[in-house]
Amino acid sequence: FNMFWGYGQKILSAAEIIAHDDRLHSIYLTNFGCGPDSFLIRFFKERLGNEPSLTLEMDEHSADAGMITRCEAFLDSLRSTRDRQFERGRQFRPLSIEPATDRTILIPNMSAHAYALAAAIQACGVNAAVLPEPDDETIYWGRKYTSGKECFPCIVTTGDMIKYTRRADSAANGPGRCRLS
Repeated sequence: FNMFWGYGQKILSAAEIIAHDDRLHSIYLTNFGCGPDSFLIRFFKERLGNEPSLTLEMDEHSADAGMITRCEAFLDSLRSTRDRQFERGRQFRPLSIEPATDRTILIPNMSAHAYALAAAIQACGVNAAVLPEPDDETIYWGRKYTSGKECFPCIVTTGDMIKYTRRADSAANGPGRCRLS
Protein backbone atom coordinates (compact mmCIF):
# COMPACT_ATOMS: atom_id res chain seq x y z
CA PHE A 1 0.00 0.00 0.00
CA ASN A 2 1.08 3.57 -0.57
CA MET A 3 1.48 4.02 3.18
CA PHE A 4 4.84 4.59 4.87
CA TRP A 5 3.70 4.01 8.47
CA GLY A 6 4.07 0.31 9.46
CA TYR A 7 0.87 0.05 11.47
CA GLY A 8 -0.97 1.91 8.74
CA GLN A 9 0.12 -0.80 6.31
CA LYS A 10 -1.28 -3.44 8.67
CA ILE A 11 -4.58 -1.59 9.06
CA LEU A 12 -5.00 -1.14 5.30
CA SER A 13 -4.02 -4.79 4.77
CA ALA A 14 -6.87 -5.74 7.10
CA ALA A 15 -9.24 -3.62 5.00
CA GLU A 16 -8.04 -5.47 1.90
CA ILE A 17 -8.71 -8.86 3.50
CA ILE A 18 -12.16 -7.79 4.73
CA ALA A 19 -13.07 -6.36 1.31
CA HIS A 20 -12.35 -9.71 -0.35
CA ASP A 21 -14.23 -11.94 2.11
CA ASP A 22 -18.01 -11.53 2.33
CA ARG A 23 -18.02 -13.32 5.69
CA LEU A 24 -15.99 -10.56 7.34
CA HIS A 25 -17.08 -7.15 8.62
CA SER A 26 -15.02 -4.56 10.46
CA ILE A 27 -15.09 -2.92 13.83
CA TYR A 28 -12.42 -0.22 13.80
CA LEU A 29 -11.31 0.64 17.35
CA THR A 30 -9.57 3.99 17.69
CA ASN A 31 -8.97 6.80 20.13
CA PHE A 32 -8.92 10.56 19.67
CA GLY A 33 -7.77 11.45 16.16
CA CYS A 34 -4.10 12.06 16.78
CA GLY A 35 -1.33 11.12 14.38
CA PRO A 36 -1.74 8.73 11.44
CA ASP A 37 -4.82 7.07 12.95
CA SER A 38 -6.73 10.30 12.40
CA PHE A 39 -6.69 9.90 8.63
CA LEU A 40 -6.36 6.12 8.27
CA ILE A 41 -10.05 5.64 9.07
CA ARG A 42 -10.97 7.43 5.84
CA PHE A 43 -8.71 5.18 3.74
CA PHE A 44 -9.94 2.09 5.59
CA LYS A 45 -13.59 2.92 4.90
CA GLU A 46 -12.81 3.95 1.32
CA ARG A 47 -11.38 0.47 0.66
CA LEU A 48 -14.47 -1.23 2.12
CA GLY A 49 -16.80 0.76 -0.14
CA ASN A 50 -20.45 0.41 0.90
CA GLU A 51 -19.86 -2.61 3.11
CA PRO A 52 -21.17 -2.09 6.66
CA SER A 53 -18.53 -1.26 9.26
CA LEU A 54 -18.43 0.18 12.76
CA THR A 55 -15.94 2.72 14.08
CA LEU A 56 -15.64 2.96 17.85
CA GLU A 57 -13.75 6.01 19.05
CA MET A 58 -12.79 5.62 22.69
CA ASP A 59 -11.33 7.97 25.23
CA GLU A 60 -11.29 8.26 29.01
CA HIS A 61 -14.94 9.39 28.94
CA SER A 62 -16.30 6.44 26.93
CA ALA A 63 -18.77 4.33 28.86
CA ASP A 64 -18.84 0.55 28.42
CA ALA A 65 -22.64 0.55 28.11
CA GLY A 66 -22.51 2.95 25.15
CA MET A 67 -19.92 0.82 23.37
CA ILE A 68 -21.92 -2.36 23.93
CA THR A 69 -25.08 -0.67 22.63
CA ARG A 70 -23.27 0.45 19.46
CA CYS A 71 -21.88 -3.07 18.89
CA GLU A 72 -25.34 -4.59 19.33
CA ALA A 73 -26.82 -2.09 16.86
CA PHE A 74 -24.05 -2.92 14.38
CA LEU A 75 -24.81 -6.65 14.67
CA ASP A 76 -28.50 -5.90 14.04
CA SER A 77 -27.60 -3.94 10.91
CA LEU A 78 -25.46 -6.85 9.67
CA ARG A 79 -28.39 -9.23 10.12
CA SER A 80 -30.62 -6.94 8.07
CA THR A 81 -28.11 -6.80 5.20
CA ARG A 82 -27.02 -10.45 5.29
CA ASP A 83 -27.81 -11.35 1.66
CA ARG A 84 -26.96 -8.00 0.03
CA GLN A 85 -24.02 -7.41 -2.26
CA PHE A 86 -22.04 -4.24 -1.63
CA GLU A 87 -20.09 -2.12 -4.06
CA ARG A 88 -16.41 -2.52 -3.26
CA GLY A 89 -14.18 0.45 -2.63
CA ARG A 90 -11.12 1.41 -4.62
CA GLN A 91 -8.03 -0.77 -4.57
CA PHE A 92 -4.86 0.68 -3.12
CA ARG A 93 -1.75 0.61 -5.24
CA PRO A 94 1.42 -0.99 -3.88
CA LEU A 95 4.04 1.25 -2.35
CA SER A 96 6.85 2.00 -4.75
CA ILE A 97 10.12 3.52 -3.73
CA GLU A 98 11.62 5.58 -6.53
CA PRO A 99 15.00 7.30 -6.51
CA ALA A 100 14.62 10.62 -4.66
CA THR A 101 17.04 12.67 -6.79
CA ASP A 102 14.26 14.86 -8.23
CA ARG A 103 12.29 15.26 -5.01
CA THR A 104 12.26 17.89 -2.30
CA ILE A 105 11.42 17.06 1.30
CA LEU A 106 8.96 19.65 2.59
CA ILE A 107 9.21 20.45 6.28
CA PRO A 108 6.27 22.06 8.10
CA ASN A 109 7.15 25.41 9.67
CA MET A 110 6.29 24.56 13.26
CA SER A 111 9.38 26.06 14.91
CA ALA A 112 12.84 27.43 14.16
CA HIS A 113 14.09 23.84 14.37
CA ALA A 114 12.58 23.22 10.93
CA TYR A 115 15.36 25.32 9.36
CA ALA A 116 18.07 23.32 11.14
CA LEU A 117 16.44 20.09 9.99
CA ALA A 118 16.29 21.33 6.39
CA ALA A 119 19.98 22.32 6.54
CA ALA A 120 20.95 18.90 7.92
CA ILE A 121 19.01 17.13 5.16
CA GLN A 122 20.59 19.36 2.51
CA ALA A 123 24.04 18.62 3.95
CA CYS A 124 23.32 14.95 3.19
CA GLY A 125 22.74 15.82 -0.47
CA VAL A 126 18.93 15.73 -0.46
CA ASN A 127 16.73 18.68 -1.46
CA ALA A 128 14.77 20.08 1.49
CA ALA A 129 12.70 23.20 2.04
CA VAL A 130 10.82 24.71 4.96
CA LEU A 131 7.25 25.65 4.10
CA PRO A 132 6.11 29.24 4.70
CA GLU A 133 4.44 29.98 8.02
CA PRO A 134 0.80 28.84 8.15
CA ASP A 135 -1.88 31.44 7.46
CA ASP A 136 -5.65 31.64 6.85
CA GLU A 137 -5.28 29.96 3.45
CA THR A 138 -3.46 27.09 5.17
CA ILE A 139 -6.40 26.56 7.53
CA TYR A 140 -8.90 26.80 4.67
CA TRP A 141 -7.19 24.02 2.65
CA GLY A 142 -6.46 21.94 5.74
CA ARG A 143 -10.09 21.94 6.86
CA LYS A 144 -11.30 21.28 3.31
CA TYR A 145 -9.21 18.11 2.94
CA THR A 146 -9.47 16.62 6.43
CA SER A 147 -12.46 15.09 8.15
CA GLY A 148 -12.45 17.33 11.22
CA LYS A 149 -11.42 14.49 13.53
CA GLU A 150 -7.70 15.07 13.06
CA CYS A 151 -5.51 16.98 15.47
CA PHE A 152 -4.82 20.62 14.61
CA PRO A 153 -1.17 20.03 13.58
CA CYS A 154 -2.42 17.49 11.02
CA ILE A 155 -4.90 20.04 9.64
CA VAL A 156 -2.21 22.73 9.42
CA THR A 157 0.32 20.39 7.76
CA THR A 158 -2.28 19.19 5.26
CA GLY A 159 -3.22 22.79 4.47
CA ASP A 160 0.42 23.78 4.00
CA MET A 161 1.03 20.87 1.61
CA ILE A 162 -2.11 21.60 -0.44
CA LYS A 163 -1.25 25.30 -0.58
CA TYR A 164 2.27 24.43 -1.73
CA THR A 165 1.05 22.16 -4.53
CA ARG A 166 -1.37 24.85 -5.77
CA ARG A 167 1.44 27.38 -6.27
CA ALA A 168 2.16 28.00 -9.95
CA ASP A 169 5.92 27.59 -9.39
CA SER A 170 5.55 24.44 -7.29
CA ALA A 171 7.55 21.39 -8.33
CA ALA A 172 4.34 19.43 -7.78
CA ASN A 173 2.86 21.27 -10.78
CA GLY A 174 5.76 20.24 -13.00
CA PRO A 175 6.25 16.94 -14.80
CA GLY A 176 5.49 13.75 -12.94
CA ARG A 177 2.80 12.72 -10.53
CA CYS A 178 1.75 14.49 -7.36
CA ARG A 179 3.97 13.38 -4.48
CA LEU A 180 1.07 13.58 -2.01
CA SER A 181 -0.80 10.70 -3.66
